[in-house]
Amino acid sequence: MQSAGWVMVRYDQGCSMISTELAEWFNARWFGEMGAIDGQDVAFIADLIAQHRPRNVVEIGCASGMSSCILAALMSSAGGGTLNSFDLMEHYYVNPEKPVGYLLAEAPPHPGVSVTVNRGKTCLDVAGQIDGQIDLCFIDAAHKHPWPLIDTLGVLPLMKPGGIIIHHDLQMFRTAQGNAYANGPKMVLALAPPATRIYPDDASQARGREVMKSRKISHNIFALRVPETRRAFAAQLCEGFYFGWDKQSYQLVPSDFAMRFSTFLEEHYGPYVGQAWAEGVRRYSTPVESPPLPRVGSLPRRILRRISGR
Repeated sequence: MQSAGWVMVRYDQGCSMISTELAEWFNARWFGEMGAIDGQDVAFIADLIAQHRPRNVVEIGCASGMSSCILAALMSSAGGGTLNSFDLMEHYYVNPEKPVGYLLAEAPPHPGVSVTVNRGKTCLDVAGQIDGQIDLCFIDAAHKHPWPLIDTLGVLPLMKPGGIIIHHDLQMFRTAQGNAYANGPKMVLALAPPATRIYPDDASQARGREVMKSRKISHNIFALRVPETRRAFAAQLCEGFYFGWDKQSYQLVPSDFAMRFSTFLEEHYGPYVGQAWAEGVRRYSTPVESPPLPRVGSLPRRILRRISGR
């Protein structure tokens, strides 16, 4: 439903609003190959932000900054707050000539929202950059298993009980070709107790597709509601470390990170979770020093043409 410059977003408990200005801004900059959230995903995130009105939001995986811009605009409509985005890279992986978060330089208005991009940082750096508990975390970084699980456990101790963790690219386990498949988000969803899972409904998917550019696939996003017993939740999720990790050289776990993460798990969750991680590293990870940047020349020409003017 559209009226007076707004698109009505309905859900079971009420309704939220997405401005036509935001939808037009999104449509002018989004293209499918960039890997960012699409219109269907935006509708789902808008519902969650309208319902929960998060004040302290963290994003793991900034890339172009498309989702950062959308999160900031939606937070502004829901009362404002603070958005901290974290990305391991210094430059956008699709085009290393552009810095991570470059779209924020032309972001739509988001009064009342402070946005900070933390480049060269991982989930283990979040605690040192934020104040207070996290109300909502959006995870859209490396999707190879076990990275989404690592990011989830990395932010879980900082999450407010009842807070929301959103994961993107759920369908990569079935839609990607060759070695580009990624089982990480699917693994997290499968391990999470059913009572914690939040799915987009068909109405929100259709609504997002009508208003904003979208991919042909649907239900590519989901969320988890953080339970009161976070240590017990972590004990369930950590079982995923025992299952085969996706193989691709630049996605394997750097040895220095593996050691830091091991210490982090022992500190926050105890030996059970730490043992699962240690066994996963032993079984599946080939030590690497750091993930290399993708070469611009290796990208398809149609993608290079699309980003060259931005």
